[in-house]
Amino acid sequence: MSILSGSEILFKSETNVYLDRKYYADLTSQLEVSTRSSTVYVGNLIFDPEPTPEDLIHAHFSMAGPVDEIIMGINRNTKMPCGFCFVVYEDITSAREAVTMLNGTRLWKVDGSGHGIIRVELDPGFKSGRQFGRGSSGAQVRSDRLNNSSQKRRRDPEPPRDGSDHYGPPMTEKKKEKEEKGGGEEGGEKKEEESGDTKMETANADADADGDGDGDGDANPAKRRRVDDGAE
Repeated sequence: MSILSGSEILFKSETNVYLDRKYYADLTSQLEVSTRSSTVYVGNLIFDPEPTPEDLIHAHFSMAGPVDEIIMGINRNTKMPCGFCFVVYEDITSAREAVTMLNGTRLWKVDGSGHGIIRVELDPGFKSGRQFGRGSSGAQVRSDRLNNSSQKRRRDPEPPRDGSDHYGPPMTEKKKEKEEKGGGEEGGEKKEEESGDTKMETANADADADGDGDGDGDANPAKRRRVDDGAE
């Protein structure tokens, strides 16, 4: 859903807007109130290791119109800034100008270094208590989701890269063929050794065909005697 004001798109997508269920029953009613508000929500402010200075925020948003007040968002538990704020303008026109002009921009420090790219959207209006983060960590719900997603990616191992059921570097095709045939390199050496032993045993058997253990290989004693008699 997009809410239009002239040619301006004030909300690009419902999924990018946080529904404040404490004050509004549904997103549609919240968005309708927001279009009549002079307040904008600012997200993705740097807060670690040092929070974005309030005077820097004031100077940046004054480019869209006169700023009446800035309310810094703080961690509910630590009472420290946690990455968002509300900028209250003196009129509705300035708030709308801030959305179209400053959303997706970067805050710059005096020394020329830049902060993160900020998110600016119309807000239905500040109410006491909204300055506190509502996430489980005390910060914003959005921040908790991002942290949980990052931790999950670190915990889950990467899937096997070669389509097999083991983790680690892929095997070469040659090594994979050896393993499939059974034995791999070690098995090949063992088979070669066994083959050598078999050849040696066959040679010994031929050399000692008569079975007397002297290695003369004569398996026919009668024939040997006839040859000996002839020699005499």
